[in-house]
Amino acid sequence: MDLRPPPPLQRPKRRLTPVLLAYLALLLAQPTEAESADRFIRVMGSGSVTLQPDTATIQIGVTARGDDVLAVQSQTNAEVTSILTALRALGLAEGDVAATDVRISPRYRYDKVQQQSVADGFEVSRNLQITLRDLSQLAVVMSEVVKLGANSVSPPRLSSSKYEGSYRDALELAVKQAKDRARVLATASGAQLGEVISIDGEQLGNRPEPIALRAMAADSAESSYQVGDLTARASVTVTFGLD
Repeated sequence: MDLRPPPPLQRPKRRLTPVLLAYLALLLAQPTEAESADRFIRVMGSGSVTLQPDTATIQIGVTARGDDVLAVQSQTNAEVTSILTALRALGLAEGDVAATDVRISPRYRYDKVQQQSVADGFEVSRNLQITLRDLSQLAVVMSEVVKLGANSVSPPRLSSSKYEGSYRDALELAVKQAKDRARVLATASGAQLGEVISIDGEQLGNRPEPIALRAMAADSAESSYQVGDLTARASVTVTFGLD
């Protein structure tokens, strides 16, 4: 008879699953709190460049009212035709004048006797958009369209073909200001300014900018307005590392 004690029970070996292995590897790869603390500084900078406009966009409206819708429409069309003829005589190209929008609306008035709204004829409106590439003609064009029947004239929206280049210059100025500010802050804190980590840019002001003409005291329409300047503005947020 074998009186030796039975061998101890051996527990089965547990194998680590791939998911558990990946989790342990991630924990071992993570740096300590001191090691993971990134040293950086984030600052904002802005820049602006002034430039002269070379294009103006003008919206004008021609409106007529009356009881006979066909007669009112004919009157409106005749006034628009006169305006288009005058603009061509000033040298504007066909593609710089758009006159396709037409609106015909019934009109109503309140009758106190009947105590209700009653028909009061029709209103016909046409809108024109003018792109002017010679700003020396701006005052003449505005005066001419009003004389020929335009009931409304919007303030010119001024723009420049050189806006994109000026905006890039404004971006450079904004980045330079941000770097100068970051260097001051880094020096004051006893650190060295490192490499750029990220840059976020923002365009301030849309193109084209609506700028009203400044009325001047003068005798002639040509000299009664002075075109203002445009300004291309940019803002950036830059993150720098600290050494």
